[in-house]
Amino acid sequence: MDERFDVLLRATLGRSLKEEPVLWEGYRNLRAARNSFAHAGRAVIGTTEVSLEKAKDLLAKANSIVDWLEPSLPADFQWPRERTPVTIELLVQP
Repeated sequence: MDERFDVLLRATLGRSLKEEPVLWEGYRNLRAARNSFAHAGRAVIGTTEVSLEKAKDLLAKANSIVDWLEPSLPADFQWPRERTPVTIELLVQP
């Protein structure tokens, strides 16, 4: 799936997320955490459970990926960005 995503980005935008190693790693970690949570009920990356701090980092990486991607989209596909700060609260059960 990762390679298909890269091919899709290159074909449609002329850019690859792999050109940005930190963002590429963030994408892969986001995907791994999402898939493990969706299929096993626990967000893990490799064998490491996603901590609250790691979850915050993953959310920041997702935002950075959108910021990297959006300028490459045609103007009709760019969306207005809300500039009001957003607070996200994660509830962690012991």
